[in-house]
Amino acid sequence: MRLTADLIESRLPPRREPRMPAPTLDEATMRAALDRILADRPPGERLHLFSYGALMWDSASVPGAEAAPADAPGFARSFCLRDIHNRGVPEAPGLTLGIRAAPGARCGGVLYTLPEGRREERAIWSAWQQEMSPGFYTPVWLAALPQLGGRAVRAIGFVANPSHPLYAGDAPEEQQATVLAGAVGPQGPDAEYLRRATESLREGGVPDPLLERLADRVADRLEGMVGATGIEPVTLRV
Repeated sequence: MRLTADLIESRLPPRREPRMPAPTLDEATMRAALDRILADRPPGERLHLFSYGALMWDSASVPGAEAAPADAPGFARSFCLRDIHNRGVPEAPGLTLGIRAAPGARCGGVLYTLPEGRREERAIWSAWQQEMSPGFYTPVWLAALPQLGGRAVRAIGFVANPSHPLYAGDAPEEQQATVLAGAVGPQGPDAEYLRRATESLREGGVPDPLLERLADRVADRLEGMVGATGIEPVTLRV
């Protein structure tokens, strides 16, 4: 893949801090949402979590869980959310991945089987804070199908909320690539997020055509830069 860590590091700053911190959900709100979704879990059912973005490679955020490649039938992944917390800042948002219902589609990712007993609460709360704090996801129960065989299981997935102010919808891929090539936040460049998501899916045997195209377009932009001055951030408008 042309979009490499070396290319990104040579063209973009390692991080950018916001002028003012981005708003996040408070702990009480997040715990109430977790309690609501767990209330629909049958007694004794093992807890599963489906990841299609950063949690695919950030297994430390789901401590003690077992990971396996899986698909979520009926959902499609896209860069449909503005990121002002991690790979962008409020004054220069990036983009982050979300999934949306799409009949006939199938989203590849990672299925986490959480540890049992007391360790389960630690694992789900750690992942929950990472995914839910920006406020633009709606947690749902979805069917996740292990790619290595076996029956589908119920898993918690995080679906993009189209009514949230940070929902970006579908912009032209060229515009998305421009944002991804220039946005940088406290956790680093958006291009690095794209690179890791693309490589994680490749390694799992389920390359994502959209992410592959965007990675090539972002590489084009970074390779075309002279020196390491960085790309001027672009605000996505849809």
